[in-house]
Amino acid sequence: MGAAKNTKYGALPLQAAVSVNSKTIDLMNGGESAEEDAEVVEYTTGGTVSLRDGIICVEYAEPKNLGMGDSKTALCFDPEKRGLLTLSRSGGSTVSMTFDSEVRRQNCALNAAGAGMIFSIYTKRFVNGIDPVRGGSVELDYLIEFRGVLAERVILRIDVNTGEVRDENA
Repeated sequence: MGAAKNTKYGALPLQAAVSVNSKTIDLMNGGESAEEDAEVVEYTTGGTVSLRDGIICVEYAEPKNLGMGDSKTALCFDPEKRGLLTLSRSGGSTVSMTFDSEVRRQNCALNAAGAGMIFSIYTKRFVNGIDPVRGGSVELDYLIEFRGVLAERVILRIDVNTGEVRDENA
């Protein structure tokens, strides 16, 4: 993390505790009725909140025990356009997803093991309550489609706490 610089949001970057709660429902094998068999992943890790060229970014490392290697995730948004957020992951595989409260269907990109894929997401619910200094949360509920076939529903909540820094996965 670089040296803190004073911005209109205060001194950034800040250390933060990032808590992730993700529920993934397989829609190909049972549809919405498969919700009771959903995969739930919860963890807290250390991260940073920074400001780059007017864009707020929350960055954190994915726990290695999830099988994603040295992956890092970034949530980035313009504080003047809170209804547009980009989630990108880099590391063993890369993914870039855009969530837009106005244009709910977006094409996204995944690159795993050197093979690229395009998929679509449809955002059912999107709330961006992150303040760069006080923290907050992002709540997403979205569908993933591959070539027009519904594959998964993901319900994701990411909490950012700039007042408490801890890493349960270190």
